[in-house]
Amino acid sequence: AVDPETLSPAEQAAVELTCLVNQGFHFVASGEYARAYEAFNSVLEKDPNNAVAASNRAVCLLYSCNLEEAIQTLEEQVRSDVVGTMQEPIVANLCALYDLQAEHSAVPRKKLMQYIVNRYHGDDFPQRCFKLT
Repeated sequence: AVDPETLSPAEQAAVELTCLVNQGFHFVASGEYARAYEAFNSVLEKDPNNAVAASNRAVCLLYSCNLEEAIQTLEEQVRSDVVGTMQEPIVANLCALYDLQAEHSAVPRKKLMQYIVNRYHGDDFPQRCFKLT
């Protein structure tokens, strides 16, 4: 075990964020979405560009029947950190939320997401995330 007193302030902060994320995962697994939301929100207050926390906060919102807010959470994350959020799970989650929102509005938004990914991530990004076929 590591003695917390020997960690630098940056290391202590990283451990704290990891613990909060793990706590959020535990609450999601237990079906306690409001508590999970709070844990992921606490992470984002300390680290606004934490894509894992943003993605999981959106999942909590979805499971709590807040689809619009879930979409808004991920869209804000993409706007705030385009390069950092170009990860397959986040893009796939956002596209899936668009699918749930309404079929007529999902295709243009997913094509825009595809354009952003291709611009910032390149051709090696899995295109299956967009489910455009």
